[in-house]
Amino acid sequence: MSNLVLEREVVDKLSAATEPCWLRDDKGNVVGYFHPAKSPTHRVYAEGEIPELSEEEIQRCLSEPGGRTWPEIKRDLERLV
Repeated sequence: MSNLVLEREVVDKLSAATEPCWLRDDKGNVVGYFHPAKSPTHRVYAEGEIPELSEEEIQRCLSEPGGRTWPEIKRDLERLV
């Protein structure tokens, strides 16, 4: 991923964003998408963005049955080849 250095005016505008938003030019054309790094529910790592989960969400995910077994997933993936 490449980096862009922004002018102070643009940084100030983006710093005011509290949630993800579309970036548009003065004609309304979409030029990109911005997701603030300071978002309280996300952290940005070199590998990408990882959402934060509350302790309750983690416990719920661990306690709920479901999903598929590795052999089931592997079988479905092999069908795609």
